[in-house]
Amino acid sequence: MRKHVLVAADVSAERIHGGAERMLHQHLRALREAGMAVTVLTRQPAADAPLTVELSPGVTEHRLAYDGDKGWHGLRQLRHAAAAWWKEHGEKFDVLIA
Repeated sequence: MRKHVLVAADVSAERIHGGAERMLHQHLRALREAGMAVTVLTRQPAADAPLTVELSPGVTEHRLAYDGDKGWHGLRQLRHAAAAWWKEHGEKFDVLIA
């Protein structure tokens, strides 16, 4: 039976800009190669970026709508969006990696 893994990350794995994205990309690749169905949950990298992207076969990235505020407002915005996302999708995962 194929395991469904949710990886919570602060960066998107769509484009590699630095070390955080590179490490995330390597983790996702290893999980996929191990036969896992992998979902990434992160914040939207830009206001016009799509909220869901297929990174590769078996790896989907869901992005929480985010206006870029790095203060209390942005943290509350992400917290509420994550709670709503989890309520809708959380039951299908076997493992959460943060």
